[in-house]
Amino acid sequence: MNLRLSIVITTALLILLSFSCGEKKIIEPITPFERNKNKPLPFEVSVLAVSDSFATIGWGPVYDIDHDVLYHSIYLDNSLVTSDLSTDGIYRFKNLLPNKSYVGMVVVTDKKTEPVSANFSFSTKPIFERFDRLFEGYNGNLPSGNTIIKSNNGGYVVAGIAGSGEYYSGHGLYLLKLDELGFEQWHAIYPSFQGSYRPKIIQSQNNDYLIANQESIARLDISGKLIWRKSVDAAAIGKTLYNGVVEMPDNSIITVGTKNIIVNNIITSIIGVVSKFNINGGLLWSKNYLFSERTEFYDIVASGDGQFVILGATGVYGNYDTSAIKIDGDGNVVWQEVYTNTRFDIPERILLTSDNGYIIAANTIGETNIVYARILKIDSEGKMTWGNEFLFDEIDRFNTYCNSIIQTTDGAYVFAGSNGYTRQSASMVKLNSNGGVVWKQDFFPEGEVNYLWSAWGIVESSDLGLVLLGRKSWYLNQNAERGMWILKKDQFGQ
Repeated sequence: MNLRLSIVITTALLILLSFSCGEKKIIEPITPFERNKNKPLPFEVSVLAVSDSFATIGWGPVYDIDHDVLYHSIYLDNSLVTSDLSTDGIYRFKNLLPNKSYVGMVVVTDKKTEPVSANFSFSTKPIFERFDRLFEGYNGNLPSGNTIIKSNNGGYVVAGIAGSGEYYSGHGLYLLKLDELGFEQWHAIYPSFQGSYRPKIIQSQNNDYLIANQESIARLDISGKLIWRKSVDAAAIGKTLYNGVVEMPDNSIITVGTKNIIVNNIITSIIGVVSKFNINGGLLWSKNYLFSERTEFYDIVASGDGQFVILGATGVYGNYDTSAIKIDGDGNVVWQEVYTNTRFDIPERILLTSDNGYIIAANTIGETNIVYARILKIDSEGKMTWGNEFLFDEIDRFNTYCNSIIQTTDGAYVFAGSNGYTRQSASMVKLNSNGGVVWKQDFFPEGEVNYLWSAWGIVESSDLGLVLLGRKSWYLNQNAERGMWILKKDQFGQ
């Protein structure tokens, strides 16, 4: 045997002997990993909203550590409502009975293990009085409401214009008193000298009604009878138009509006005008304001400290920005802010909010005439807290209008307007305190091709419902019914 081969064999035998005589080394076989079969993790259900006829719940997210597909089922009063939902989230129960207690549960399973469930319960509220009224006119005078307020003696008061056809301007100042169920108590129509436009109405400390409707300011008693009226001269070239009115503690009133400056029959500029009248309509003073080539005033609100904030627009022809100006009781400017926008703004309303700031509703016209609803929140010094634009219509001309806004009892905001152009629906949108959309309701179905719907005013009822004022106009069928409509829904727009 070769010597080298003999040494190798001897060495290998020694190594084998050393293993056999020492500690034994045991190596366990390796098996492939097998995923454990775990059921979904526990979760909770929250009741998000309840009315007299519906309730909304939310649940999740529901986790499964095996990453299995989960299936969700909902039971109400031991009856299966829906099953095999592929995701967690939100579900709304409809057509519930009023003033009734319900119990239910959400069940989640991966169809491999035992399901998990979470219980919930809620009680619906008593019957909520809703209404839907259409006012088709009086002896050929077709009414159109623009502003609605709650009356001090109950019910609602509407200010608008009464026309003799589909086009409403130039046919009279219209006032309507409704009870709490939307039934008419009385109405009044007063001829216009040059045509009313978007009247605004407030109720005075003496329960009279003060109205600014561009061509005039007027005071009417609690039954709608005219006390006095101050109208601009229809033939005057540089006449002042009254767009907003507010009352002072001494029963005098302040109005805001606009006036054209004309040289050689050409409008060279537009100025904002603030006027003060005594309780009988006598002019005490009037002041002009010009912050740029054009300054217009649209609305005014008392600031709660004896002063006032005016909503306006300022800029040059073709480029208006929303602005706010605070004045004292003598018309002196305290501060002025402009909320610059790349589009053309048309301000609508301003309201004092519960935090002593202000909420502003406007419309802004952008590229290719797309209209956006623009909502701005400003603080007590006029500094913008947030500003959002909304475009809900993506089918017909891309138009979303905001014509009125309120702050609701819960501190949120609801604005009323419309979506679309040739297929126009009235809309009501609720925003949270930061301007985020909580919900949106459209009225009425797009399938009603004969009609155009628009909303112009909104008010919160004493039972926290929402009363919407709007117009129903024909589109394709000139013989279809039309007129002013008033709709009451609950606080969720249902």
